[in-house]
Amino acid sequence: MGIDPKNPSGSYYPSSPQSSPQSSSDSSSTFPNLLTSGGPTQPHDLISHEEGRHPLWLSNIILPDRATVFLGMIFAIVIYIFYTSDFRNTLENYFYDSRTKWMSTSPISNNVVVITIDDESIKALESDPLRLRTDNFQRPYLSLNNLTKAASILANSDASAIALLMPENAFPASDLDMMEIRDLVKFEPRIVIGTTGYNQVNPNLGALPSDLQEISDQIAGFETFRARPDAIVRSLPYSSYLGLTQTETLPVKIANITKNSFDAQTGSFYLKHFPPDHFPRFTILELIANPDTIMPKLNGKVVVVGYTVERSVGFQTTEPMMANTPLTGQLDHKDDRKFDRKSGGVATTWVMANAIENLLLNETISRASTVPTIVQTLAIVTICSISWGLGSLTASITTMVVWILLLVIHSFLYRWLNLSIPLADTFLATALVSVFAATRRMKIELMLMADKVATSNAKSEVAATQSQFLHGFAAWLKHMTESVVGLIRESAGSTSEDQETKIIYQHAFTASEDFREYLETIRQIPDLEAISKRRITKQDIELEDFIKTIFRRFDVKSKARSVEFLLDISENARTIKSNPQLLDAIIFNYVSNAFKYGPDQTKILVKVRKISTREICISVIDHGMGIPAHLHDRIFERFYRITDDRMYKTKGTGLGLYLCRFFAESLGGRVEVVSEVDLGSEFKVVLP
Repeated sequence: MGIDPKNPSGSYYPSSPQSSPQSSSDSSSTFPNLLTSGGPTQPHDLISHEEGRHPLWLSNIILPDRATVFLGMIFAIVIYIFYTSDFRNTLENYFYDSRTKWMSTSPISNNVVVITIDDESIKALESDPLRLRTDNFQRPYLSLNNLTKAASILANSDASAIALLMPENAFPASDLDMMEIRDLVKFEPRIVIGTTGYNQVNPNLGALPSDLQEISDQIAGFETFRARPDAIVRSLPYSSYLGLTQTETLPVKIANITKNSFDAQTGSFYLKHFPPDHFPRFTILELIANPDTIMPKLNGKVVVVGYTVERSVGFQTTEPMMANTPLTGQLDHKDDRKFDRKSGGVATTWVMANAIENLLLNETISRASTVPTIVQTLAIVTICSISWGLGSLTASITTMVVWILLLVIHSFLYRWLNLSIPLADTFLATALVSVFAATRRMKIELMLMADKVATSNAKSEVAATQSQFLHGFAAWLKHMTESVVGLIRESAGSTSEDQETKIIYQHAFTASEDFREYLETIRQIPDLEAISKRRITKQDIELEDFIKTIFRRFDVKSKARSVEFLLDISENARTIKSNPQLLDAIIFNYVSNAFKYGPDQTKILVKVRKISTREICISVIDHGMGIPAHLHDRIFERFYRITDDRMYKTKGTGLGLYLCRFFAESLGGRVEVVSEVDLGSEFKVVLP
């Protein structure tokens, strides 16, 4: 017999209460952890360990009626969090991003051309060290001299509008070329300078360099309206602030120049994002080196000139040159103070090109009214509810297919009609109704099974059907629970930290963990059928130490209730050859029931006797309410519980005594009960 390094004493459980998490507080569980993935692997294990086999947890099993009450509490918590925190917005943003990624591809833009300022162009164009400026990381900017050359070429083209997107540091007041670009812009109304450094969503005291004050009407911000640099850009403001004066943002100014019918609004507009390859592009080096080749391709187009490489934008803004969109995901930012971006995201130049395209084509995303949302929710909920009448597998597949189709349809609405129908409320309703319908179906199935004629063949069929249903339902419900908990956690990270909200989230997390453990137990109950007499191994067990180890798990609660545990073992019955895991589970459950259903200030006796040359009887005697004689056989049936609330206010799981009998018979023994109402009970296990 091998020795378990975690338990050198040889018994299944540690010899001291401090070394076991359940030793002092888990006496109400149906069983301790019967099979654990980190347990012993010696030949005396209950069964051989197979690769990929999951552990069984037979503790904290909750009955269907308790699950219904629990689900009601979870529903209330989720609904409260959903409508009082950022949970709903977080979920809606997730669907917004999904529709953006699923949106069908579009042809190359016929309205906007992008002139990129990239590292290769800057290196080739900036030969004068006196004009060269660098950012905080010594990366060079394009000089105003070369920017003026590019602007002059564009001013001589037939472009409908020209947007120069420059960081704040691109316009130092001391630059000798400032007056030249000012004069160029001043006499060319098609040109708009966009800068992040002086234009804010909220008013500030920033001011433009004095040389640019004369053309302040042609300077606009391209504020992306984000609370932090690494947030996702989903919407842009129609107006921002230049100093203390409200002005139109750059996309709106360009739309006003290009489209006389454009009517600027207030607030924000939702972007329909396109990938960067949607827009024709040329480098600024190509423009300056070959203007005659590039200029004809700009006729009638809006030209956006901007950096497509990382640069610091200045010290007065939270706007980096790189941004996130639903198509690019989160940035791996390194330093919020310097806005150094090493991976992820796209240049804000592409965000502005998207925004201008949206406004010119009137393709900004509009939100649907309440009516389509209600109709959509009712339709999805009805389909999912009906599918549960056809079985758990059918319902799971139906729900998945319906939601995939819904996202596909929404993506087409998004692409062709620029319409966004909210999905967060529909998702919440679908989840709650599906969970409720699944729970109701499970309860009905269990009730029907219990009413069948209890022949041996019928019992086997019912058990197999019941186990299969429980396994499928619990696995699906566990997946749904983990999805909802994940969204709750994401919402918790972006919600205000007031004490009441923290308490609500803590209750939700605690309840979710308990519910997941319950579902995992239900899901693995069918694995018990794999236990067979041929695979069970036995070893010599010293019963005195073995039983006292079980007593120690009740130390804390027994002191609180003044319950005393006694052991009476005869000399000829101190050892038994059996499987320690199964024997532990039987005795623990007997003792747990005696403790749970017994009064305070009482004694619980475990008596061990050799009743024949080949059999040992282990009895657990209590002074509880007792069990009526006509129920002595039924209490060992699966899922049977005594429903007399006057006598048994504490509800069990309906599995404990059934498993005691199952384990005893697997060991070649039997279970018996002697009980009388108001006098107490004696539960016996007779083993060879």
